[in-house]
Amino acid sequence: MKKSLSSICFIFTITVMSCVSFVLPQKTTTHLIFLGTLSFIFGLYISVSASKKKCKKVGKLRSLLHGGFTAFLSLGIFSLITFIPILNKPIELFITNTHIAKFIAGFIYIFFALQWITNRNYDASIKKVCSLCSADLADNLKKYNEYLDTAPEPKDINIEVRD
Repeated sequence: MKKSLSSICFIFTITVMSCVSFVLPQKTTTHLIFLGTLSFIFGLYISVSASKKKCKKVGKLRSLLHGGFTAFLSLGIFSLITFIPILNKPIELFITNTHIAKFIAGFIYIFFALQWITNRNYDASIKKVCSLCSADLADNLKKYNEYLDTAPEPKDINIEVRD
């Protein structure tokens, strides 16, 4: 899954930014709610799927935090692009339509930010959720010892050595 994170980020960003720019009504509040909600769900999905794939465990609080970080980052960048129009100027040099220039700038900025936060969340989810604490390790050792105690005794094997 680590290899496909870039393509997942790309598809998510292009879909969400297309909806925000061209489908939804032109209200900043609506855009922020839509972007924040979907970004939260996206961050949650990445975190849950990473830990489930690696160790079949889910850290609910950690996944919620990763979803919150993703939403916060997306909303922050979108707010900056919306309220500080100078950030769109490099794109407006090539594309004169300000609506399309805002879409492209939003896509570029949010895509690279999501790329970074997604990789970070993916690695952190695996590292924190899949690590064994001392109690888990002790439980695993107890189960292993019980298994060894119930295993049948090996039979003696007589081997003759010929010269």
